[in-house]
Parts: sequence; C-alpha cells; structure tokens
Amino acid sequence: MATTYIRLALDKRRRLKDNSYPIVFKIIHNRVQSTISSGYAVNENNWNDANKIIRRSTNILNKGIVSCDLKLKLTKYTGIINDLHYHNQLDSLNISELIDRL
Repeated sequence: MATTYIRLALDKRRRLKDNSYPIVFKIIHNRVQSTISSGYAVNENNWNDANKIIRRSTNILNKGIVSCDLKLKLTKYTGIINDLHYHNQLDSLNISELIDRL
C-alpha cells in the first residue's frame, strides 16, 4: 500500500533575488519526495510554518486571493490522490507519474 502525503511548504533551498522563498506543494509518495511549484513566493517572516499558511499580519497584495488559491489547489491535489487510492491506481505509480496526474 502506497503512503502518500501532500502539504504546502516554503522551499528554503531556493532563495529568490528579492529574498523571498517559493511556496511549493511537497509530495511524499512511497518515501520519495518531490515538489510542485505554486507560482507564489513570500519572505520567511510572512510564512506561518506551523500552520503552513501566509501570516495574517503580512501586507502582501491580494493575500486573500493567494491563500484561497493555495487552499483550492491543495484540495484539488488531495482529491486526485484520494481518487487514485480509491481506484487502486496509486500503488502502481511512481512519484513522476503521480505528479503528471496532478
């Protein structure tokens, strides 16, 4: 049985020119890790690492839209993973094939 997790994370391995970090979807499937870019980036002090969300106190333009978009994508990806599991297809996929399905 495949063990698969997906969550939001701040990719601290890749600092951008404006000193922000990309927000990524971290996927772990059968103990292999990969990421999918969200297309958003924030400074480290604007990221709530405990709750995996953008801090409320930040003054990022369109913060509400960005937060909503991230939650929608996470829900969509989780739904696809659950659907693959329900149809017994998740176990046969490697991490690259899973990401292609997402």
